[in-house]
Amino acid sequence: MDRPPDNPALKEKVQRLVEKRQTHLYHDLIYSLCQLDLPEVEAQKRWDEILKHKYWISEKLGRNVGIRVAALDYFYNVTQEVKYVTMMDVYQFQQAKQNAVTDWLTGVYLKNYFYTLLEKEIARAARLGEKFSVLFLDIDYFKIYNDTHGHLPGDAVLKEFADAVSGLIRDYDILGRYGGEEFVILFPSTEREQAAKVADEIRQTIEDYPFPGEMIMPAKTLTISGGIAEYPVDGADAQTLLASADKALYHSKQTGRNRITASL
Repeated sequence: MDRPPDNPALKEKVQRLVEKRQTHLYHDLIYSLCQLDLPEVEAQKRWDEILKHKYWISEKLGRNVGIRVAALDYFYNVTQEVKYVTMMDVYQFQQAKQNAVTDWLTGVYLKNYFYTLLEKEIARAARLGEKFSVLFLDIDYFKIYNDTHGHLPGDAVLKEFADAVSGLIRDYDILGRYGGEEFVILFPSTEREQAAKVADEIRQTIEDYPFPGEMIMPAKTLTISGGIAEYPVDGADAQTLLASADKALYHSKQTGRNRITASL
């Protein structure tokens, strides 16, 4: 046979989609399967060919072949429009996805992805009329540590620091590395006072934590400074809210370090 058997239910479903999507259905189908950007008319022709190819492969192999496999085989072996095909299992895909949004050293979220999550939390809080808080954290005098011990021991301390902080926050709190030795935490559904208590617990834990080589630091121990801002009073958008937290952090540093300051 040179065409797939009639399937009235499938035809009806496709027709409904065509009517709903109008001129973009086949373009979107091809693009989602193979990342090929074809004009709608050409994409419709190719879709018919893919269905025929799927039926032909299934007949040859004696088993039903999935549409994605058929499409990739058609564009790779028949038309040769796809020159490189990479297959990965679900675990590999999830790992690649995770690596794209997390810091390779500390395992916490990267700045850009944290910003995306913050904007989502703003939308959620605005819809529900809730408050939440963000906390900037900065390791005091970290340049002294790096200059004395070197960057590899410094990286080890950053990793240990991130692990320690992660163990002190809730599963649904969000920790990100903002840059260098600066970190930021999003506390959903948390007002400033509650966030300040958690922040000071983090500060005290880091001060008491036995980081290697910390005796060379000015306070003879590794310490952090922090700044807290609350949505929406300190900022109704991500940029303003983070600027408020950053201003509070700067105040902590200017007034002696190893302290947490709520938004000013």
